[in-house]
Amino acid sequence: MSIRKRLGFGVFGLGLVVGCTGYAPDEDVAASAQRIELHDLGASYGFAFTPSASLQPGEAIAALQGRLTRHSFPTQATGALLAPDLDAAGVPVMQFGSAVRFTCGATLISPSYLITAAHCVDSASIKVATDVVVLEMYRPTSQLAIESTWRPKAQLTGAFPDFQHGSYAAQDGYYVDHYNCTLTARCGSGSVNCPNTAAAIDVALLHCDGRPGDRYGYLNVASSELPSVAVYTPWKHEVYDISASEPTTSDKYLHYVKYPAAYGDNYHYLDRNQLLPLETIAWPDGTQPRKVSDVSQLTVWTDALGCHGTSGSGFLQQNPSTGAWELLGPTAVAGSAFGGLLCEHLPGIAPQGTPLPGQANLGYSSVRQTQAVLSGSSAAWAADCASQPLGFFSLGGRTGCARAQSGLTFVPRSAYSDLDPWLSPTLQVGAGTTSVGAVQLEATKSYRVALGITPAAGCTSTSSSTACPEVVVRVGAQEVLRATLQASAGQTSLVGALFSAASGDSQVVTVSTPAGAFELGQLEIAPNVGFNSFDTAYERAEAALTVPSVDRKKALPMRFVGDGAQGFRALLDAGERLLLVKEALALQGNFSVRFTSSFPGTLTCGVVDSQGSVLASAACSAGVSTAFSYIGGAPAAALFVEGAPGTGVELDNLAISVDPVITSHCSNGVIDGGESDVDCGGSCTRCAVSKACATEADCVSNTCTAGTCVAAPSCTDGLKNGSETDVDCGGTCSQHCALGKACAAAADCTTNLCTAGKCAATSGAAVVATLSLSSTWDVGYCAAVTVTNKSAVTISSWTAVVNLAQSTVSSSWSSVVSTSGSQLTAHSLSWNGQLAPNASASFGYCANKTGSSWQPSIVRAASP
Repeated sequence: MSIRKRLGFGVFGLGLVVGCTGYAPDEDVAASAQRIELHDLGASYGFAFTPSASLQPGEAIAALQGRLTRHSFPTQATGALLAPDLDAAGVPVMQFGSAVRFTCGATLISPSYLITAAHCVDSASIKVATDVVVLEMYRPTSQLAIESTWRPKAQLTGAFPDFQHGSYAAQDGYYVDHYNCTLTARCGSGSVNCPNTAAAIDVALLHCDGRPGDRYGYLNVASSELPSVAVYTPWKHEVYDISASEPTTSDKYLHYVKYPAAYGDNYHYLDRNQLLPLETIAWPDGTQPRKVSDVSQLTVWTDALGCHGTSGSGFLQQNPSTGAWELLGPTAVAGSAFGGLLCEHLPGIAPQGTPLPGQANLGYSSVRQTQAVLSGSSAAWAADCASQPLGFFSLGGRTGCARAQSGLTFVPRSAYSDLDPWLSPTLQVGAGTTSVGAVQLEATKSYRVALGITPAAGCTSTSSSTACPEVVVRVGAQEVLRATLQASAGQTSLVGALFSAASGDSQVVTVSTPAGAFELGQLEIAPNVGFNSFDTAYERAEAALTVPSVDRKKALPMRFVGDGAQGFRALLDAGERLLLVKEALALQGNFSVRFTSSFPGTLTCGVVDSQGSVLASAACSAGVSTAFSYIGGAPAAALFVEGAPGTGVELDNLAISVDPVITSHCSNGVIDGGESDVDCGGSCTRCAVSKACATEADCVSNTCTAGTCVAAPSCTDGLKNGSETDVDCGGTCSQHCALGKACAAAADCTTNLCTAGKCAATSGAAVVATLSLSSTWDVGYCAAVTVTNKSAVTISSWTAVVNLAQSTVSSSWSSVVSTSGSQLTAHSLSWNGQLAPNASASFGYCANKTGSSWQPSIVRAASP
């Protein structure tokens, strides 16, 4: 039978209305959005407002991860559309003194836009573009999950249409928000602004005032359909206590359980009910609901159970790279197993049979339909995701929607590793400067910045020095972080700094990296004095949960409940640790922490490294500022709170600051953090003469002998000293002396001829060379060398020697090049070796700087 009517409209219920033009399922389940009977709890559906249980004895941590992942943004970012039933004149239909209305599921995909089924917002509810439907969003507190709270108000007494039941209120932990929404595009059910009617037949895009996604979050849209995988559907419905053996002639059966002949004949469609967050659950054998049909079709079938009224609720699949649940499309159709009832039951009740895994029960509009609808509004949808909170910056904005509008190409992480429970994609960068976004700062205010990056190649060493990649972060023109990455190839480095904003307004954030490949996984900026209230999706996305006794590094999504005020609280059970992993805390110094909590006792606060190991900690309690210091080697990756003695410790308003007096191990008066001497060497500034060293790069003189920095030969001081035969040339200096300069041996002269203590011209060919820099940058340069035959005869080949100083050759051309120590020797090629008198030839090379005295110079040139 056709199922076109209204998939998920019910009064205030959890019904599941499935319908879509052009598809003919086995039964018409169109416009019913009916209550689920309480006896089906745990069999046909679950309560999504019940906080996820902690890890049970003997249970794998993956099970807890699965619960937390489903109950995070998938349940927070989905709501119900409350749409009036309008008559031909656009006037709401009334029945028994109440307005008749429909409820459908809706999934936020950006702060202001949502996806639902087209039949949920057809002409029975939206006749003109200005017609409004209401989005209801839910943030119940933990109080509502207590059975003694919700169960008494699920009791149904009296007779239709005046059935009696309790109402949930704030004291029960029942909090909802309402937003007015208007139609942007509808494909099917009277298409409006549909960009592709062939590829989209039952999907609608709505715009809601008030940016509900900023508070509740939003889901990424999947890039493709994966066949035969598990699916998950959070949805909303009212739940009443109706016996499984209710007689088919009873009042409750006829006006709740049975699919109605007319909307006004079912209490579900009257404006007298409240919805509760529900979810699809596993079959009794543990099998998760999954796709059971060809995913290339416009409508994809699943074996998930639901009701008329689950309509419009998003079907989700997990991203194979990140594990996050992503939207495929809205529930659109239902199969024959409903048997004329508003809900499918397990076990079945007459006239239904008992549903089985693999059976086509609910179908959804495929992701191809969803993407087709979005294609007509891609610019507005992407722009809706652009903003980040004032004073904060996070690479990619933390969501796929924001990453899509950034103009950057993000890829699944490879070697990059951190404590992010969402395994966010990374940015691949190479040599040069990359603009990664913008941040709104306040002039002179203090901010923290942290960079997480993995180089494909680590430090390189020669016989005389070690060179490590150096990265720079700038905000506008201001350099806010410069770091030398000491990590090995494929190893993640986390570095941080404190800075005061040089100016206000929106400023571009850039990252400069040297030659090579880098996996940029984290770049965070946050005010140094601030707090996380968990009231926005942005704030909740930076929280993680670990179970240290099982795996201290396995970061899971944090558990949240409504706070009974403006937003959410974190909920911590015994043995669990709350982490804030995106607060730019890769610093050393004095930390200050403060929070509010329902627990009056003592907890533990501190910081952990990227492996989850505790670096520093202190006893802490609600409402009291707790201070602790961390001066050590590994950078702090996250702030933590733990030590809950039992279940249900709620935490909120977590404030953090770092004292900028001690900002680095390079100024703490001790040898740590890879230093070779007190506060110098390693990643700190270079050490002076007589200080301890491990490599040449530890010393200002670039000379480390027997573990001590010694003075370098004085060949650039403008004086004739040491073993020099003339000013800064000859002897042990790498610079040979020019014609007429003093010499002691032929090797002192560029002409390789010393006569009567003076460098003289050769009697044969005289060859000279000059060097010029063609380009320079932070970590390297390129040079051009010109060789000229100054003699009166033609030469057949030439050789030039260059002092590389503090640099190493990375590439060369137009000569055969060899290096020994700090010298480069270039030999002519067959095609450029022969030079007539006064003729010239050129060759070139590029080099990486290994120290501040990197400027090259000519040693000598000759014709063999």
